[in-house]
Amino acid sequence: MRVQNKETFKRALLRSGTLVCLFLAGCGDRSYDLGHAHMKRGLYDRAISDFNKALEINPEHAMAYNNRGNAYYNKRKYDKAWEDVHKTQDLGYQVHPESLKSLREASGREK
Repeated sequence: MRVQNKETFKRALLRSGTLVCLFLAGCGDRSYDLGHAHMKRGLYDRAISDFNKALEINPEHAMAYNNRGNAYYNKRKYDKAWEDVHKTQDLGYQVHPESLKSLREASGREK
């Protein structure tokens, strides 16, 4: 009987740890995953909305800023794309050099 209680306790700890991770860190955040899926299909408005939700959950999610910036780029909203590039970089994530080059050319900016 004691072994069963230990196993039940271990399972409860694992479940609660997963829930804490989901709640605090946005692990497995569905909004980010949906945004990524919408990006692949060219549904940029939906992607932006989903990335916004992901950023509400975790305001330091560098990849959400990066991908939202890509969605803005595809919608030709270059000022917003640059804002997200800068935020991505501020969070310590390196934006792909080809993405930066394309954004510079499309927006007519040096940086």
